[in-house]
Order: sequence, then structure tokens, then C-alpha cells
Amino acid sequence: MKRTIMAMVAIFGVFLLVGSMSYAQIRTGNITGTVTDAEREILPGATVELSGEKLMGVMRSIATNEKGKFRFPNLMPGEYEITVTMQGFQTAKRTELKVIAGGTVTVDVSLKLATLEESVTVSAASPVVDVQKSALSTNISSELMEVLPMRPFTFFDFVGTTPGVTSSTDDHSNNWQSAMGSGTTQNAYYFEGVETNSPDNAGSWLWANPDQIEEIDVIVSGAPAEYGNFQGMVVNLVSKTGSNKFSGTLNFYYRANWLTGNNTPNEKFPFYVDAYRELTATLGGPIIKDKLWFFWAGQLQSDRSSGVGADPSFGVGLYRYNTTFGRLDWQINKNNKFTISSDFNFWRWEDTPNAFAPYETMTSEDSWNPLPSVTWTSILSQNTFFEIRYTGWWVRQTDEAATGNRVNPQHYDAYTGMYSGNSYFWGEWPQGQHQVQGTVSHFADDFLQGDHEFKVGVVYNHSWAGWEWGLNGNVYYYDWDGYPYFAYFFDPEEYGGVLNRISSFLDDSWAVNDRLTLNLGIRYDHVRGGYPEYARLDKNAKPTGEIFPADMNILRWDVWSPRLGLVYQLTGDRKTILKASYGRYYGHMLMRDFYRSAPSKSDRYWYEYNWNTLAYDILYEHIDPIANRGINRNMKNPYSDQYSV
Repeated sequence: MKRTIMAMVAIFGVFLLVGSMSYAQIRTGNITGTVTDAEREILPGATVELSGEKLMGVMRSIATNEKGKFRFPNLMPGEYEITVTMQGFQTAKRTELKVIAGGTVTVDVSLKLATLEESVTVSAASPVVDVQKSALSTNISSELMEVLPMRPFTFFDFVGTTPGVTSSTDDHSNNWQSAMGSGTTQNAYYFEGVETNSPDNAGSWLWANPDQIEEIDVIVSGAPAEYGNFQGMVVNLVSKTGSNKFSGTLNFYYRANWLTGNNTPNEKFPFYVDAYRELTATLGGPIIKDKLWFFWAGQLQSDRSSGVGADPSFGVGLYRYNTTFGRLDWQINKNNKFTISSDFNFWRWEDTPNAFAPYETMTSEDSWNPLPSVTWTSILSQNTFFEIRYTGWWVRQTDEAATGNRVNPQHYDAYTGMYSGNSYFWGEWPQGQHQVQGTVSHFADDFLQGDHEFKVGVVYNHSWAGWEWGLNGNVYYYDWDGYPYFAYFFDPEEYGGVLNRISSFLDDSWAVNDRLTLNLGIRYDHVRGGYPEYARLDKNAKPTGEIFPADMNILRWDVWSPRLGLVYQLTGDRKTILKASYGRYYGHMLMRDFYRSAPSKSDRYWYEYNWNTLAYDILYEHIDPIANRGINRNMKNPYSDQYSV
């Protein structure tokens, strides 16, 4: 206990010292390099100017240090160019420098002596190998997403193309994907710095519209210490932004059965498309040039279809998904920037009727989900910057009969296999999170036997998930050949969980020499999970007055996660490198692991039909849902050790 308290004090001390928490490295990158003359002698004091479409405000300009080095940190993904000038030398320009999220572009510039006063510009393409990053990752740009011959339904379609990533089903448009053989619930998803994993099942709650994404960065092994609470892959989504030019897109997709091929000719009922319609649009540009930019994206989608083997004459399933995303970037002054964004989506799903289950027995799901974020970025100097941000999301999913009927019960005839009357249950599934996070990044040249890029961060996360549900009509009937047989009764119930996590990390990218870079990191996670106070519910889902007290310390995890990686340049042209990494990665604390043992759950009863009384009054089974269920409060945080070369 004393060690935990000391660790907490240390974490809050770091928080107060750094004044912000972790986000910058998730969505931005760097450009760094060295300026020399034709004889490879360093040139201190050379002027390096940076320009690019994603650079707000005036052109950035810095001077090379005493070792001839320069660095532009915290750059939004996009293309940039640098111009290098120095008295007595020709001007050199490097163009098409492609910056990606979490990446560093290293570019060296050689200046030639100027025999006259003329200025000569030399252009060259951007290097394609990151010589400072030991993680195994794939970057998927918006340009690539536009030309890939695949359905752009959600970003999962593109994540599924990453080497080492497989889907648990034939449909790649889902969040149950495995990286390098990991469990499908062990991935970490981020959108604009927001961790979008469900605290209940760890799936990503956000299914972002690809048209609003600038790039996707997928790390399958060797993720640095800033990332935690996963054992599989990290998926970073970076949104598009406005610019000083107005631009937009408008797309419409349509598919019907007459446009759909049949690749199951031996099936009586092949895949059937009643109608698929999707409209997407984007618009971005300046509100005030070089000062205030906006970007907006919207998506309206409706898919009515039935799978292989389903007779469409009984009806088709429905999937409707509508999203809107907005972002504002305000360059307050040269060194301070404020960004606010929000994604909002609404979706509805209806199951597919069939010969044994008509439409009135189908279940539907409805959900709405806001996802706001606010960020302040400040560049303190050429070598130091920080960001602080609030992010969050919350949702309340409703599960019920597609007709909305919660009164009539469902009947199932075990002899004929027919369902009738209504769907099985209704349910409300609230969940979400609030998170405060940030980082301080500092670049220290010629310090402790090399050049260092330090990143110190702290994250506080408060998340919750719950479940309120019951049987339609508070009963389920199990019939036999049209006659009553059994009935299943239980009153509605409500239960859930709450998780609080404080994490801190330190990452160091240490350039030992011109060819060797070490990536060192350490992470600490302090996690507490339990369930809040709940009431017993009556048949009308109203509190009975019986209260079950909260238990907020069911699981207590305090873990340290070391990370180690190296990058070695086998050739001096930065085109061939050797990477290796090791790290310990601790998994999510899933609330369903403990809240299913909550004492607020209702007893279940099976009754047999009594032909003498014409009522279900013969008790067949009484089920206490928590009688033989508990949780080991000493259960340890599961982890995996990852190695890569």
C-alpha cells in the first residue's frame, strides 16, 4: 500500500512539473537534419525555412545549431519543403517531404559554394525510411485509401490490409481483428488522440468515415511506452484539416441486386442486395487565412440486404449509419494553437427475417455517439513543446424489437423451430469515458553520449459501462408443437462497472551516433475497477428501494512496462536499416470480467406448464445468477512480451 501511494505521489509530481499530458506524438511528426558544405563540414548558423499546405501562420524559420543540425517538431501530416540559405553558398531546397503521424523525416542538405551572387535551387524527393523509429508499423494515407480497389465502408477495411493483421470473420469491416496472432479484444484504437475502445468489450466504438481521415498509422509490434492497455496492435486515426484553400468532395455510391454478381451459384438463395446507398461529402478551408481553418465531413449510408441462404421474400436486414465530423484549428500566435473537433454518429441495425423468424421477432439496435476533443499546443522553443487536451465520448445503445414492442413476450416452438410474438429482450447499454492527457517533448542535442528526444506524459482516464435489460413482457415461452411447455421469468436488472486509470510514461529516442538509434521507454499504469451503487428493479424496471452498495476496488492493478528498441543504418544513404524491439504489454481491464457478478442481478425461474391449473406454476429450476460466480480480487493483469527483428 505504501509503495502504491508513493507511486501515485510520483505520478502527480510529474503531472504538475510537466503541466500537460500525452498526445502530440500520436498525430504529428518531425523534420530534422544536418546542413554541411560540399566537403561534409558542418555549417552552424545556416537559415532553414519550412513551408507547407498544413502549416498555419507565417513560414517557420530557424538557424542550425553549433553541430549544423535543425529540427521542426509537431508538424501535422502532409507535404512540406525546406529552403536552406547561408551567405556565400547557393540556396538549396528540398521538396515533397512527407510527414506522417509519429514519424521523423531525416533530411541532410549539402550547400555548394556560390561563385557569383546567383541563387540556385536543388529539389529532391523525400526519404521513405524512418531511421529513428524501431516499431513495426504501416502508414495508410488518404491518397492510398482513395485509389485502393475496395469498399471504403470504415477504416477497419484498410487496417485489415496491414501485414500481420487478420479479421476474425470474412467481413473485414469490423473491429474484431488480430495482430500477429493476438486476441481480437487486445487492440488499442485512437481517433484524434481519443482512445475509443469500449470499456466493456475493448472493441472500437467509433467507426470513422474514411473521407474524414488524413492517415491511419498501424503499429503491430514495438510500440513505445506512450501506448498501454493492449496486447495486439495500436491504430491511430488522424483527421483531415482545413487549409488556406477551399476544397471539398462529394461522392455517391449505389448498389442493387442487378449490379451484384453471384459467386455462390449452387445456393438457392445467394447474397441479395435490396438497395445500398451512400452519400459522403467534405468541405474545408480558411475562415481567416493563416489564422482559423475549418474542416467538415458527413456520411449518410443505408444498406438493405440478406446473406447467403436467406430467402429475401421474408424481408431483408437493415444497416443505417450516419456521421458528421467537424474541426476548427485556431493559430493563436506563432507558438500557440487551439484545436477543437467533434465526431457524432447515429446508426440503426435490424436483423434479417427468415422462414423461422418473421420480422416481428427481429431485434434492432439504435445508438448515438458524440466524440469531442479540445487541444492546446504550445511550442516553447525549437527544442521543447507541450500539448494538453481533454477528450471523451459517451453512448447509449438501445436494443429492442425492430417494431419497438416491449410488451408482448416471445414464443419459441422447439418442435417446429419457429419464433413468434416478439423479439427476446430489450436493453439499454450506456458506456463512455472522459480523459485528460498530454505530453512535454524536449530535444537535447549532444547530451549524455548522443542526441535525445525525451517525451514525458501523464494520462487520466475515467470510463464506465452498464447494462439495463429485461425480457419483453418479463417472460419467455418455450413451446412444443403449438402447446405450452415451459416459461422463463425474471425481473429487469441493472448492473455495470467503473474504471479509473492513471498512467505515466517516459520515452527516449537516443541517437547514439550517425547510424545507431535506441528507443528506450518505461510506463506505469495504476488501474482500479469496480461497480457503483445500483438498485434492485421491479417488473416495470423501476427501483424497488433495495440498494446494493458500490464496490470500487474489485480489481487493483499497478504495473510497470519496459520498452526497448534499436534502429541501425546498414548503409550511409539511409535506405537500408535493421530494426529490433522488445516490450511488455499489459491488456485491458474489461468491465464485463467483473460486473457480471454484481449483486443487483435478478433471480431466474423456469416453470413448467400445469395442465390441471392451466398455469405455469410447477417450479422446474431456480437460478441465482451470482450464487456460484465470483471474481478473484488478486487476479493479475494479463500481459504479453513482444519481440521483433
